[in-house]
Amino acid sequence: MVLFKVMEKFISIFSTIILARLLAKEDFGLVAMAMVVVALLDLFRTFGFDMALIQNQNATDKHYNTAWTFNIIAAVVISLMLLALTPLAVSFYNDSRLESIIPVLAFGVFVSGFENIGIVAFRKDLTFHKDFAYLISKKFISFIVAIGLALYFGNYWALIGAFVATRISIVILSYYVQSYRPRLCMKKSKELFSFSGWIFVNNIFAFINMKIPEVILGKYLGAATLGVFSVSRDITYSTSGALVLSVNRATFPGYSKLNNNLDALKDSVLNTLGLLGLIIIPASAGFSAIAPVMVPVLLGDQWLESIPVIQVLAYAGLLFAVANLTSTYLALGKPHINSAIVAIRSVISIPIIWYACTEYGLNAVAWSLLLISVILIPISYAPAIKLIHLKISEILAVYIRPVIATTLMILAIEYSFQAYIDNPSKAYNIIDLVLMIIIGAIVYPASLLLLWSVVGKPAGSEQQYIDMFKKKILKKT
Repeated sequence: MVLFKVMEKFISIFSTIILARLLAKEDFGLVAMAMVVVALLDLFRTFGFDMALIQNQNATDKHYNTAWTFNIIAAVVISLMLLALTPLAVSFYNDSRLESIIPVLAFGVFVSGFENIGIVAFRKDLTFHKDFAYLISKKFISFIVAIGLALYFGNYWALIGAFVATRISIVILSYYVQSYRPRLCMKKSKELFSFSGWIFVNNIFAFINMKIPEVILGKYLGAATLGVFSVSRDITYSTSGALVLSVNRATFPGYSKLNNNLDALKDSVLNTLGLLGLIIIPASAGFSAIAPVMVPVLLGDQWLESIPVIQVLAYAGLLFAVANLTSTYLALGKPHINSAIVAIRSVISIPIIWYACTEYGLNAVAWSLLLISVILIPISYAPAIKLIHLKISEILAVYIRPVIATTLMILAIEYSFQAYIDNPSKAYNIIDLVLMIIIGAIVYPASLLLLWSVVGKPAGSEQQYIDMFKKKILKKT
């Protein structure tokens, strides 16, 4: 799953770079406005039935069929609601182009409701190689369609067309890779909703947290500024937010099998946090460090105002990722804890982001998201400390060596490019960017292994990675 996210986000970043060259900032902002409306209504089918099917070790075909049937009903209702609310969206954003965009997106939502529910079995049965193949195929389809349409249309219709075409392709693909054929059924509705109701509540607040910056920026600062924010977040969260989602996707089925053995669950959680930290801490900090070079070289000078936004959001996403214990609480059968955490985040976020936007602008919104992530760290960990007896010292021990090694990496990058820092007028090129990445790729693992050796090579994430690497090598030899 981590490999998938690495590949997926490499494709996403590559796609964003190409699209940023082909389309205008306003195109991204306009589509972001429309997608807020779509995502708002799409909440009404985010009951997390896949989570319920995985958590229920005795789920039958009737459970799967009920989930599939409800997905279809929800897709039909949401599509009709999108059509009905189009005039309201046009009035709110004062942009008549949404009148033709939203109905097209509604068709994409309608089609997506027919995706084969049987693909959930890939995760439930821990056959992640099949899940990997399915997910990466979806990403390649989206990438190819988006670039092709961008070359053809040259405006926001490329992004809209890619959304619809990708949804159609995904539905077809889901039946090709999974032999299970669902049927209409509602017999297990009550049982599914008893677990999924909290998932729905969680998703409502998650939507608020994810989309409220876009709503506020689009309303007060316009499509172009929203486009800058949208692209900046796509790039930075491609490392953190998306990676933690892949880890949750993989760990939830395993955690669910350990929910009656808290000691084993605690060890597994710490191992996961350690493995995640080794990747996500240097990756996020690295994005922040190379942003002044990456943006002009890859995106172009028209995106220079995104540099400080990317630098701050990289750390905001990092803190969000290391404090995300969603799969732990779901596996313990306590989805209400996740709902409470995201509800608290929503209550905190709305006034802070609104004030930052209306008083200080885009950069302040990025800093407000970093502040919110800091506030949420103790709130997110508190239930785990009580439920599985997780200790603060154990959490800090997991992250201390990656943080030190990452700091040394950043210092090495900045020292190597001090001449550019002292003379901002010097033009960057692709060679500078590659050299920055190479320096980071050498200094971080070298520093990490040195620190690990100095403290006596304790059992932990470093040893796990080494063991996995040896296992792969031995298989090949």
